[in-house]
Amino acid sequence: MRIVFHLSFVKSVINKDGKQDVITKPQSKVNQASDSVNNSNSVEKTMELVHIKSVDNIIELSQYLNDTQIKLQAELRSTDWFNRQIKSKGRFKRLLNGENAQLNDIPSFSQIINRTSLSFCGAVAISRHCVLTCAHCFKSNDAEDIEVRIGGIRIFRGNIFNVKKIIKHYTDDIALVFTKEEIFEEYIIKLSKRRERKDEKLTFYGYGITSFENGRPILPIILQKTNITILPFTVQEKEALFATTGTMMRGDSGAPLVWREFGGEVVGGLYKAEASIQDGRLELHLFMRVSTYKSWIEKTIYKEINLILLFLRFKKNIERRTVILY
Repeated sequence: MRIVFHLSFVKSVINKDGKQDVITKPQSKVNQASDSVNNSNSVEKTMELVHIKSVDNIIELSQYLNDTQIKLQAELRSTDWFNRQIKSKGRFKRLLNGENAQLNDIPSFSQIINRTSLSFCGAVAISRHCVLTCAHCFKSNDAEDIEVRIGGIRIFRGNIFNVKKIIKHYTDDIALVFTKEEIFEEYIIKLSKRRERKDEKLTFYGYGITSFENGRPILPIILQKTNITILPFTVQEKEALFATTGTMMRGDSGAPLVWREFGGEVVGGLYKAEASIQDGRLELHLFMRVSTYKSWIEKTIYKEINLILLFLRFKKNIERRTVILY
């Protein structure tokens, strides 16, 4: 998924009273910027979208469409369900600026695969029967053609777990995939309890597309890892999104961003989309913040696991009665 941002250029200036104001130069009118900084209406509108601080250089981005040139516009161009037949494994290449990962680096990494189309997304195992990923990885909640692979660092390899149920968040791009088979405890990673920290260096894992040859996506054979840094950008009205550096591509959706908490590694983000200023001068990548959904995740898992246990008990009682009858 790629988001293209059309953003006004913004800078801060010092007015006659010695105070800092903010003026905007819409991209379509870069050469027609006004020299006046006394227009309070213009300043108010700009401040609705962007706040620039000389120290932190924090920019707040609005993801909602608006007719004014001051507001940000976003265009969703594609999803991560890409090429339907990926066969040339010998021609797969590495993720840009990445390196081969070892299995003990992130045993919780999971592959979400559509058996019919060979579509692919990343994920991470978070409980004995559940993996966490992005909702846009599924065209529907039909689990019949979906399988999860865990415990391997080669693409389309690892232990197979059949899918029992897919539950998408009611408003946001996050989903839980429940497996029929039990996931080994050593494959499970904990959820982050905090927000990302500015300039914090983190590790991302994925199999994202590096290029195309004759219309066919080129993927790495081995799971890739790369260090990325949190950027000081936030998206207005989408508090759960945060931005990073990196070279992630389609196929990385749902893949985990990992950092350390309380002496151990946790999953702090799920890759959602690539974003850029319209002219391509600013590239960034957007992640879903896991801690924002921690309560929903835990409640949903608790509910589903209880239903599974209730079903197993009911099934056991039925089998007992059957044995007694015979």
